[in-house]
Amino acid sequence: MTFEFPELAGKRLELLKEMIPRAKRVLIIFDPRDASPMQGVAVIREAAPILGVTLLEGEVRSQEDVTKALGALGRAQAFLAIPGGFPTSHYEEMIRTANAKRVPTMFHARTGSTLDALASYGTNDVSIARQAARLVDKILKGSKAGEIPVERPMRLEFVINLKTAKQIGLTVPPNVVVRANKVIR
Repeated sequence: MTFEFPELAGKRLELLKEMIPRAKRVLIIFDPRDASPMQGVAVIREAAPILGVTLLEGEVRSQEDVTKALGALGRAQAFLAIPGGFPTSHYEEMIRTANAKRVPTMFHARTGSTLDALASYGTNDVSIARQAARLVDKILKGSKAGEIPVERPMRLEFVINLKTAKQIGLTVPPNVVVRANKVIR
């Protein structure tokens, strides 16, 4: 299975802009050494001007870089995480810092480390596990792993955390809330 969805980066920015229409400056943090996040960054760079957004970009290779990049939250009106590379192990710190500064956050998936983010759009760990189990079952029944086509997760999920919205003083427009697959209240 692959979890590469660089094209969804633009959709995440679009959803973020719909939740926070006033957002003109969006912070993105990414590891430039990893090809996967760089594909998402390219998509976001293309989408940003169309959505009237200026990107504040933080390249992160170390803890010191994370701290420095999060300093830009003071100038940002929203934060969009780019999955992959070094920042992945710092999601909780990023969300905690952004929430303390009342900056809305969007992530690629709702996981244990992103529970307090404002929103996520992407894969669901449970559906990924089920899909992976189906592929393992094929292998156990005699299929050669190398002959099974690479698959992407079949289900995407848009989650909005209204507890976080309240905490940071944000009212998410009702027309966006009704589009969410899951709403945390």
